[in-house]
Amino acid sequence: MFIVDATLLEALPQTTEAWRDRSLLSFSSIVQSNQFNFDYRIEVRPSTNAVNQQPVSGYTLAPEAGTGRWRIQRPISARGDRTRIEQLIRMIAQWRVEEFVSDDPAIGLTAFGLQPPEQVLAIGRGSNDLLVVQFGGSPTNRRDLVYARQLLHTNIVLTARTNLDILRLPYLTWRERLLLALPTNAVQEIVGESSYTYRVRRQTNDLWQVVEPELLPVDAELIGEFFTQMNSIAATGFEKDVVT
Repeated sequence: MFIVDATLLEALPQTTEAWRDRSLLSFSSIVQSNQFNFDYRIEVRPSTNAVNQQPVSGYTLAPEAGTGRWRIQRPISARGDRTRIEQLIRMIAQWRVEEFVSDDPAIGLTAFGLQPPEQVLAIGRGSNDLLVVQFGGSPTNRRDLVYARQLLHTNIVLTARTNLDILRLPYLTWRERLLLALPTNAVQEIVGESSYTYRVRRQTNDLWQVVEPELLPVDAELIGEFFTQMNSIAATGFEKDVVT
């Protein structure tokens, strides 16, 4: 027999739920050693709301292989805002289970607003879904929470309503608003056309030179400012997307 500090007893979980993983979703790779490593498709699927039978909007975000960039694939094809999408992924990785409701795979889903679900989040690669979470209604006495069901485990839990609210943001929230995304190091020539044409070209020593209408040296600081300004021009709105 030993005499030990009483805090040892306090540190031991008193219920089985205290031992459970409270992450709503678990990624095999997300943020490791402060480096972002996530190349999965994120899909918010449209569903029919069980209350008003109105369609809920959906969208699909997918990474571009080998570029580090993102695209909106649905409902339109457009450049994705990498910074905002990575913030979204980090938020999803931090979503927590507030309460475990049922582990019965045969339990009726209608009472939880999960038949049909109000919204569905799917994460996968290609056409394969790796994680799918369904979101439902709220308990009558806790409007700040919603029922959720991860299909991998089939158990029903409660999570923060703000998680569902984030998924319901319009797809334009994740759209890139920068007019251009110039890969500065890859640009070899700048051509301007107004009342006359001029041509500025990168030289082998990584300096720039005006080559048309005459040979002239170029101010390196002005070149740097040019690229900075071009890569900071942002759209304030989107009038129309034309498919050609």
